[in-house]
Amino acid sequence: MYKQWLVLAYLEIPTEFPLASICLQLSVTNHATAHTPNVRQHLKKMTENHKKSDRQYAAYMARKFFSGQISKHQILESFPDYEKDFKIRLLYNRIMKKPRKNWLFGVSEKKYQIFMEETYELIDELETGKLRLKTMDRLFRELWLHSNNCTEPIEHIWFSINEVAKSTNNSSEEIRIRYLEFLIEKGIIELVSRKPLHHRFTELGKKIRTENDIMNLIKNVA
Repeated sequence: MYKQWLVLAYLEIPTEFPLASICLQLSVTNHATAHTPNVRQHLKKMTENHKKSDRQYAAYMARKFFSGQISKHQILESFPDYEKDFKIRLLYNRIMKKPRKNWLFGVSEKKYQIFMEETYELIDELETGKLRLKTMDRLFRELWLHSNNCTEPIEHIWFSINEVAKSTNNSSEEIRIRYLEFLIEKGIIELVSRKPLHHRFTELGKKIRTENDIMNLIKNVA
């Protein structure tokens, strides 16, 4: 019987286990049906935790940088990989493009304040993992529009996801995985058909009509 820890270790760091692929192919065959879903689910959870850890660490370092506790050189030395995470990359760009505040070569006091407020909002989001009201409200408005106020199926939902992503400074993946999936899990939106791809508001979802309703829905949700 195969060792589950070996499967997980190989999937997490394949370069460290060069012979594991062959061994696992020989040993997993008779057990794939029973165990593969569990491995896949565990791997997904492990990946999510790793991503969450990277985001929290990036936020922690950024908070120290923007409060003047460490230099740009110090934060860049240990900043986590940002290439595959839109939010961490967004924070990295803010670190690199932090404006100077002075009347001659920098930006105005007002622009600097706006930049810092937006930056700390991003830091808070990465630290806590909470859903943002502004983003969820924007998604609801997009879905209301394309469902004719909850009376028709939602067609081309990926178009809505892309529109929300562009207008809220998120990636499409972020909107799909964190926001849309949350609505589906909570029974607010449901899949009607895959071909063609149609979703619709459930009876519970139709009861959500105001920003306050949306706020109550996402309250205390990480």
